Amino acid sequence: ESAHIKDLLAMMRILSNPFDAISWQRIFLLLDGVGPSTAEELVSMLIEGKISIDDYSHVKNIKRGRESVEILFDKLQSITNSKFSPGEIASKLSEYYHPILRGKYDDYSKRQKDIDTFTTIAESYRSLNSFLNDMAIDPPTDTLGDILPDDHENEFLTLSTIHSAKGLEWKAVFLIWALEGRFPSAKSGDNLESMEEERRLFYVACTRAKDELYISYPVNIYDRETGFVLSRPSRFIDNIPDTDLERCVISDEE
Repeated sequence: ESAHIKDLLAMMRILSNPFDAISWQRIFLLLDGVGPSTAEELVSMLIEGKISIDDYSHVKNIKRGRESVEILFDKLQSITNSKFSPGEIASKLSEYYHPILRGKYDDYSKRQKDIDTFTTIAESYRSLNSFLNDMAIDPPTDTLGDILPDDHENEFLTLSTIHSAKGLEWKAVFLIWALEGRFPSAKSGDNLESMEEERRLFYVACTRAKDELYISYPVNIYDRETGFVLSRPSRFIDNIPDTDLERCVISDEE
Protein backbone atom coordinates (compact mmCIF):
# COMPACT_ATOMS: atom_id res chain seq x y z
CA GLU A 1 0.00 0.00 0.00
CA SER A 2 2.88 2.39 0.64
CA ALA A 3 5.26 1.07 -2.03
CA HIS A 4 5.40 4.48 -3.71
CA ILE A 5 6.63 6.11 -0.49
CA LYS A 6 9.18 3.33 -0.03
CA ASP A 7 10.42 4.00 -3.56
CA LEU A 8 11.09 7.64 -2.68
CA LEU A 9 12.70 6.65 0.60
CA ALA A 10 15.00 4.27 -1.29
CA MET A 11 16.17 7.16 -3.49
CA MET A 12 16.80 9.32 -0.44
CA ARG A 13 18.72 6.53 1.27
CA ILE A 14 20.95 6.28 -1.79
CA LEU A 15 21.79 9.96 -1.45
CA SER A 16 22.67 9.39 2.20
CA ASN A 17 24.51 6.10 1.60
CA PRO A 18 25.60 5.48 -2.02
CA PHE A 19 26.49 1.87 -1.14
CA ASP A 20 22.98 0.88 -0.04
CA ALA A 21 22.62 -2.11 -2.37
CA ILE A 22 19.05 -2.92 -1.33
CA SER A 23 17.81 0.58 -2.15
CA TRP A 24 19.67 0.61 -5.47
CA GLN A 25 18.11 -2.75 -6.40
CA ARG A 26 14.63 -1.44 -5.65
CA ILE A 27 15.10 1.72 -7.72
CA PHE A 28 16.75 0.01 -10.70
CA LEU A 29 13.77 -2.35 -11.01
CA LEU A 30 11.49 0.68 -11.46
CA LEU A 31 13.26 1.76 -14.63
CA ASP A 32 12.17 1.02 -18.20
CA GLY A 33 14.15 -1.81 -19.75
CA VAL A 34 15.82 -2.86 -16.50
CA GLY A 35 15.07 -6.37 -15.31
CA PRO A 36 16.45 -8.41 -12.40
CA SER A 37 19.64 -9.44 -14.21
CA THR A 38 20.46 -5.88 -15.33
CA ALA A 39 19.66 -4.53 -11.86
CA GLU A 40 21.98 -7.10 -10.32
CA GLU A 41 24.71 -6.17 -12.80
CA LEU A 42 24.37 -2.47 -11.95
CA VAL A 43 24.46 -3.13 -8.20
CA SER A 44 27.64 -5.19 -8.66
CA MET A 45 29.22 -2.34 -10.62
CA LEU A 46 28.37 0.07 -7.80
CA ILE A 47 29.80 -2.18 -5.10
CA GLU A 48 32.97 -2.75 -7.11
CA GLY A 49 33.38 1.00 -7.66
CA LYS A 50 33.03 0.83 -11.44
CA ILE A 51 30.21 3.37 -11.37
CA SER A 52 29.01 5.95 -8.85
CA ILE A 53 26.68 8.93 -8.67
CA ASP A 54 29.61 11.18 -9.56
CA ASP A 55 30.93 8.98 -12.40
CA TYR A 56 28.58 6.64 -14.23
CA SER A 57 30.21 6.65 -17.65
CA HIS A 58 30.50 2.85 -17.60
CA VAL A 59 26.70 2.58 -17.58
CA LYS A 60 27.01 2.67 -21.37
CA ASN A 61 28.27 -0.93 -21.18
CA ILE A 62 24.94 -2.37 -20.03
CA LYS A 63 22.78 -3.90 -22.72
CA ARG A 64 19.30 -2.83 -21.61
CA GLY A 65 17.76 0.23 -20.00
CA ARG A 66 20.85 2.41 -20.44
CA GLU A 67 18.90 5.58 -21.20
CA SER A 68 16.60 5.32 -18.17
CA VAL A 69 19.56 4.48 -15.92
CA GLU A 70 21.48 7.53 -17.13
CA ILE A 71 18.46 9.76 -16.48
CA LEU A 72 18.30 8.40 -12.91
CA PHE A 73 22.00 9.09 -12.32
CA ASP A 74 21.66 12.57 -13.84
CA LYS A 75 18.90 13.40 -11.34
CA LEU A 76 20.77 11.96 -8.35
CA GLN A 77 23.96 13.77 -9.32
CA SER A 78 22.18 17.12 -9.66
CA ILE A 79 20.76 16.70 -6.14
CA THR A 80 24.03 15.46 -4.62
CA ASN A 81 25.99 18.42 -5.98
CA SER A 82 23.58 20.94 -4.45
CA LYS A 83 22.85 21.76 -0.82
CA PHE A 84 19.15 21.00 -0.83
CA SER A 85 17.06 20.60 2.30
CA PRO A 86 15.19 17.30 2.91
CA GLY A 87 11.97 18.94 1.71
CA GLU A 88 13.60 20.16 -1.50
CA ILE A 89 15.12 16.72 -2.09
CA ALA A 90 11.73 15.05 -1.62
CA SER A 91 10.13 17.54 -4.02
CA LYS A 92 12.72 17.03 -6.76
CA LEU A 93 12.62 13.24 -6.42
CA SER A 94 8.82 13.25 -6.57
CA GLU A 95 8.99 15.22 -9.84
CA TYR A 96 11.34 12.60 -11.26
CA TYR A 97 9.18 9.77 -9.89
CA HIS A 98 5.85 11.11 -11.17
CA PRO A 99 6.02 9.46 -14.65
CA ILE A 100 6.96 6.17 -12.99
CA LEU A 101 4.02 6.55 -10.60
CA ARG A 102 1.56 7.13 -13.46
CA GLY A 103 2.86 4.13 -15.37
CA LYS A 104 2.97 1.76 -12.43
CA TYR A 105 -0.28 2.42 -10.55
CA ASP A 106 -3.87 2.85 -11.70
CA ASP A 107 -4.64 4.84 -8.53
CA TYR A 108 -1.68 7.17 -9.04
CA SER A 109 -3.71 10.29 -8.15
CA LYS A 110 -4.50 8.83 -4.73
CA ARG A 111 -0.87 7.88 -4.21
CA GLN A 112 0.25 11.34 -5.31
CA LYS A 113 -1.55 12.74 -2.26
CA ASP A 114 0.59 10.48 -0.08
CA ILE A 115 3.71 11.79 -1.81
CA ASP A 116 2.60 15.39 -1.26
CA THR A 117 2.17 14.66 2.45
CA PHE A 118 5.53 12.88 2.50
CA THR A 119 7.15 16.00 1.05
CA THR A 120 5.43 18.19 3.63
CA ILE A 121 6.81 16.00 6.42
CA ALA A 122 10.32 16.19 4.94
CA GLU A 123 10.09 19.99 4.93
CA SER A 124 10.03 20.00 8.74
CA TYR A 125 13.55 18.53 8.87
CA ARG A 126 16.92 20.19 8.51
CA SER A 127 18.95 16.99 8.15
CA LEU A 128 18.37 14.22 5.61
CA ASN A 129 19.85 11.63 7.97
CA SER A 130 17.54 12.73 10.78
CA PHE A 131 14.55 12.38 8.47
CA LEU A 132 15.63 8.91 7.31
CA ASN A 133 16.26 7.81 10.89
CA ASP A 134 12.72 8.78 11.88
CA MET A 135 11.32 6.96 8.87
CA ALA A 136 13.31 3.87 9.86
CA ILE A 137 11.92 4.00 13.41
CA ASP A 138 8.34 4.42 12.26
CA PRO A 139 8.08 3.53 8.55
CA PRO A 140 4.93 4.25 6.54
CA THR A 141 2.61 1.25 6.28
CA ASP A 142 -0.68 2.82 5.15
CA THR A 143 -1.87 5.28 2.58
CA LEU A 144 -3.81 8.39 3.58
CA GLY A 145 -6.92 6.67 2.31
CA ASP A 146 -6.49 4.01 4.99
CA ILE A 147 -5.60 6.44 7.79
CA LEU A 148 -8.14 9.18 7.22
CA PRO A 149 -11.88 8.48 7.61
CA ASP A 150 -14.36 8.55 4.76
CA ASP A 151 -16.23 11.82 4.34
CA HIS A 152 -19.45 10.23 5.56
CA GLU A 153 -17.90 9.07 8.84
CA ASN A 154 -19.01 11.21 11.80
CA GLU A 155 -17.43 9.47 14.78
CA PHE A 156 -13.97 7.95 14.79
CA LEU A 157 -10.76 7.74 16.78
CA THR A 158 -7.29 7.68 15.28
CA LEU A 159 -4.44 6.18 17.32
CA SER A 160 -1.06 7.31 16.08
CA THR A 161 2.56 7.74 17.04
CA ILE A 162 3.94 11.25 16.73
CA HIS A 163 6.13 10.22 13.80
CA SER A 164 3.14 8.86 11.87
CA ALA A 165 1.11 11.99 12.62
CA LYS A 166 3.53 14.36 10.88
CA GLY A 167 1.80 16.24 8.10
CA LEU A 168 -1.69 15.37 9.37
CA GLU A 169 -4.19 17.34 11.45
CA TRP A 170 -7.26 16.58 13.55
CA LYS A 171 -9.88 18.77 15.19
CA ALA A 172 -8.95 17.44 18.64
CA VAL A 173 -5.70 15.81 19.73
CA PHE A 174 -4.98 13.97 23.00
CA LEU A 175 -1.29 13.85 23.88
CA ILE A 176 -0.74 11.27 26.61
CA TRP A 177 2.17 10.47 28.94
CA ALA A 178 3.49 14.05 29.01
CA LEU A 179 5.51 13.04 32.05
CA GLU A 180 9.07 14.00 32.95
CA GLY A 181 11.11 10.86 32.40
CA ARG A 182 8.81 9.64 29.64
CA PHE A 183 8.43 12.71 27.44
CA PRO A 184 11.16 13.79 27.35
CA SER A 185 12.68 10.39 27.94
CA ALA A 186 15.07 10.07 30.87
CA LYS A 187 17.69 8.84 28.40
CA SER A 188 17.73 12.17 26.57
CA GLY A 189 18.66 14.19 29.66
CA ASP A 190 22.42 13.89 29.23
CA ASN A 191 22.48 14.88 25.57
CA LEU A 192 21.46 18.37 24.38
CA GLU A 193 20.83 17.17 20.82
CA SER A 194 18.55 14.36 22.03
CA MET A 195 16.65 16.78 24.25
CA GLU A 196 16.11 19.17 21.35
CA GLU A 197 14.86 16.26 19.25
CA GLU A 198 12.35 15.42 22.03
CA ARG A 199 11.29 19.08 22.12
CA ARG A 200 10.78 19.07 18.36
CA LEU A 201 8.62 15.94 18.58
CA PHE A 202 6.56 17.56 21.32
CA TYR A 203 6.01 20.57 19.09
CA VAL A 204 4.94 18.32 16.22
CA ALA A 205 2.45 16.51 18.47
CA CYS A 206 0.89 19.73 19.76
CA THR A 207 0.56 21.33 16.34
CA ARG A 208 -1.48 18.41 14.98
CA ALA A 209 -4.54 19.90 16.73
CA LYS A 210 -6.74 22.31 14.78
CA ASP A 211 -9.12 23.36 17.59
CA GLU A 212 -8.59 21.39 20.79
CA LEU A 213 -5.44 20.03 22.45
CA TYR A 214 -5.51 17.89 25.59
CA ILE A 215 -2.23 17.01 27.32
CA SER A 216 -2.34 14.40 30.08
CA TYR A 217 0.08 12.66 32.39
CA PRO A 218 -0.26 10.21 35.30
CA VAL A 219 1.14 10.98 38.76
CA ASN A 220 3.18 8.77 41.07
CA ILE A 221 3.96 6.09 38.50
CA TYR A 222 6.82 3.72 39.29
CA ASP A 223 9.20 3.37 36.36
CA ARG A 224 10.86 -0.04 36.40
CA GLU A 225 13.58 0.93 33.95
CA THR A 226 14.95 3.80 36.03
CA GLY A 227 13.76 2.68 39.46
CA PHE A 228 12.20 6.08 40.15
CA VAL A 229 8.67 7.23 40.84
CA LEU A 230 7.64 9.65 38.08
CA SER A 231 5.32 12.41 39.22
CA ARG A 232 6.35 15.68 37.52
CA PRO A 233 4.75 16.94 34.32
CA SER A 234 6.99 17.23 31.28
CA ARG A 235 9.37 20.18 31.38
CA PHE A 236 7.83 21.21 28.05
CA ILE A 237 4.56 22.16 29.81
CA ASP A 238 5.67 22.67 33.42
CA ASN A 239 6.34 26.40 33.03
CA ILE A 240 3.37 27.31 30.86
CA PRO A 241 1.31 29.93 32.76
CA ASP A 242 -2.22 29.05 33.85
CA THR A 243 -3.54 31.83 31.64
CA ASP A 244 -2.45 29.83 28.59
CA LEU A 245 -3.19 26.33 29.84
CA GLU A 246 -6.29 25.22 31.72
CA ARG A 247 -5.27 22.63 34.31
CA CYS A 248 -7.42 19.97 35.96
CA VAL A 249 -6.95 16.84 38.06
CA ILE A 250 -8.97 13.69 37.47
CA SER A 251 -9.25 11.26 40.35
CA ASP A 252 -11.23 8.10 41.05
CA GLU A 253 -14.15 8.51 43.43
CA GLU A 254 -14.60 5.80 46.03
